[in-house]
Amino acid sequence: MGQPTPDTAARLLQGLQVFRESDARYLVLAGGRWPDRKFSEAEVMAHIARQLGIPKESLILDERSLNTWEHATELRKMDQVRTGRIAVVTSSSHMRRMEMVLRPYFKDMVLIPAGCVQSPLRISPKLLIPTTGNLYGSAKAIYEIAGLIKYRLKVWQD
Repeated sequence: MGQPTPDTAARLLQGLQVFRESDARYLVLAGGRWPDRKFSEAEVMAHIARQLGIPKESLILDERSLNTWEHATELRKMDQVRTGRIAVVTSSSHMRRMEMVLRPYFKDMVLIPAGCVQSPLRISPKLLIPTTGNLYGSAKAIYEIAGLIKYRLKVWQD
């Protein structure tokens, strides 16, 4: 079975914690299979979840979606989650876009951030020197801003 990306692992671990601490009946694991991968993200997460004691009958896999919009479409088709409260675990940088796409269909929804790291801000001239970590963070932020614009245009057109 494949390995989850660090972001996927963070979402999975947070989702498992929420699932165990709540009275949830189902845990939806979303993520399709990319052409260069043998298994879908959902399959990889399900394998880990089962190894950590989550019953197979509690897992619902969305193996079709490769992006947020597709996930929202697939989630709306699932009878098990159409009514009642749902908790959506996603990266903190992705929460605004996830809410924009899902809120029209799931009124009783709780968004839960995953993979958050909190550290004190230290002002220093070193902050002005580019690092791979900072560039990666900037790239993720730009990606989310572009996604928000794209999805706002898509919602506006529909």
